[in-house]
Amino acid sequence: MPALTRRRSKGRHAESWQIFYGDVQVGTIGIRAGVPVDVDQWCWSCGFYPGSEPGEYLSGTAPTFDQARADFGKAWPWINGPFLFKEGGTPEEYGAALDYAIAKGWLWKHESGTYVMFTQAGAELFA
Repeated sequence: MPALTRRRSKGRHAESWQIFYGDVQVGTIGIRAGVPVDVDQWCWSCGFYPGSEPGEYLSGTAPTFDQARADFGKAWPWINGPFLFKEGGTPEEYGAALDYAIAKGWLWKHESGTYVMFTQAGAELFA
């Protein structure tokens, strides 16, 4: 099973990293914008996986990039465990499932390519 990799986001306005499983983006880690200096400055989000329910994702905040990265690493197997470990899914299958759900109109992919969300049809299908 491939390891998670990260790539620096191309945006120049804030430091953020895109997290990939194979060639499919599965989350983000980035600096929070507009928060007071005495609160956690980093946030992370571990999102959609094939077969997930609407709103099923994990996210959190951390004081440092290293802590955000560690927290994401703990969330990854928990949120994606059924597909990756129980069913033995591969990165190719993960990407194909995303593409299929988008083509069927169950998911909407943000123009940045950084996340997907359920459409109304997708939410109703998995409700």
